[in-house]
Amino acid sequence: MDNQHKLEEIEALSATSTASLTRLLAYSRDADPEIRFRAIERLGEHRSDPGLKRTRDGLCDDDKMVRIACLEIVGDWKDRASLDPVTKCLDDRDVLVRRAAAEALGRIGDPASIRALRSRILRSGDAEKASLFLALYDCGLAEYLGELLGLLESDDYHARCSVANAAAGRTDKTNRTFILSKLEAALARETTQAAGSSLRAAIDEVRKL
Repeated sequence: MDNQHKLEEIEALSATSTASLTRLLAYSRDADPEIRFRAIERLGEHRSDPGLKRTRDGLCDDDKMVRIACLEIVGDWKDRASLDPVTKCLDDRDVLVRRAAAEALGRIGDPASIRALRSRILRSGDAEKASLFLALYDCGLAEYLGELLGLLESDDYHARCSVANAAAGRTDKTNRTFILSKLEAALARETTQAAGSSLRAAIDEVRKL
């Protein structure tokens, strides 16, 4: 069966049935990383013990996109049992995987992750720092909101985009004025289309709160 037919079958399967789960698990071990990636994404739609085990195993996959998909799933599922393998991904060779690992630890929200997250700050570029600061804030350290928003002045527009995209989701009545002022100031000096778009979207969302 060629990849197109495999992808079509993966899309048609329901992760809630036993038969479909078996097929998705089989595809998640396919030789082609695109097939593994999409099968694991589908496994992440409905939590199951076999799906969780496969997702944990996928944190060591050869393909970075598969590793990222697995990190997003265990983060969304707040799987504390995955803390150790996710923490190891903070040292992955690929920066996108490291950032996904940090953000997964933040979503899991276990204070046991704080030391590992802090220890990576000094060796990280601004885009990676954005993920680390976000994770530390999500782990309950409110002081990292200021560190995160400070990256709106970074020379790296990827970092500025990341902060803008994260800001609205961390806005509440106690910090709304502070966050909005930082976003509006950043937009006033922004020169790139990508970060400008992210900032405008974030501002619109925060203003609605």
